Amino acid sequence: MRLDPAHESEGFLVWARRIPEIRDAVHVTGAYDYLVHIRVADTRALDRLLRRIKSDGGASHTQTRLALR
Repeated sequence: MRLDPAHESEGFLVWARRIPEIRDAVHVTGAYDYLVHIRVADTRALDRLLRRIKSDGGASHTQTRLALR
């Protein structure tokens, strides 16, 4: 995910630690700011969490990859 420029990295980490579906958030280099490992029950829960990451967590952009195995 990429943070909105108005949001600080530390603020995102504090917020992310309170979200049980977020298992880990790793600061990375490149076009994105964080690789966020999440675990949700289904696609509906994924949609809700992605919306929440953008509205409450300060993400301006996300890119989703699903682990198949």
